[in-house]
Amino acid sequence: MKTNRFQFLFLCISFSLLIISCTQDDIFEDENFQIIEKQEKIQKNSLSAEAVDFKNSFLQLRKEKVTRDAEFTMSDSEIKNLRNKSLAVLNSYGFKEKEFEEFMEEGDPRLILLSAMFVGIMENNQIEPTTLVKTRSEGGIGETCLDVAQVARCIAVALKDTFTIQGLTGCVTKTVAINVLKSLLKKVPWVSVAWALDTFADCMGWYDSIFH
Repeated sequence: MKTNRFQFLFLCISFSLLIISCTQDDIFEDENFQIIEKQEKIQKNSLSAEAVDFKNSFLQLRKEKVTRDAEFTMSDSEIKNLRNKSLAVLNSYGFKEKEFEEFMEEGDPRLILLSAMFVGIMENNQIEPTTLVKTRSEGGIGETCLDVAQVARCIAVALKDTFTIQGLTGCVTKTVAINVLKSLLKKVPWVSVAWALDTFADCMGWYDSIFH
């Protein structure tokens, strides 16, 4: 009788441990799932709808050139369309048209390059950003801090500039990123924009989805 009781007690303890173990596994899996779900949500939210539309429009236009090595050119109508989408992108991140007056000459394609590079910066920030706390003299408003180290390499390749691009290393705010890009793009001739845009997009791996 004692043996039966001992066996019964042993089975109860074993069953309890099994339930606890399974419960812990479920909790662990739930926590992992929540983390993955949170990361995916952050990644999806890293680009505005306007940024996604701009990137898709550009890639569709690039795909029409048939091959990855084909020279990329844009017609006046294509430039106009992408410039309009570029403005929509920048507006979606809180910038105003007056901030880009040096790019507002009719047909100036540098605005497209500016937008593409900024989209690259934003999509590369797929983890939760930290916040820079400004001093009272700066308005006391926190601004998102962006990690631009990886994108800076592609910008340097596209603009053939490895020195002044140092202004985009480390963690910077959106405003700083835009201002640095604007100062860099002032040095880019109109005729070089398509090549720089093509080089930047290729370096970023944007073409991997359209050219196999």
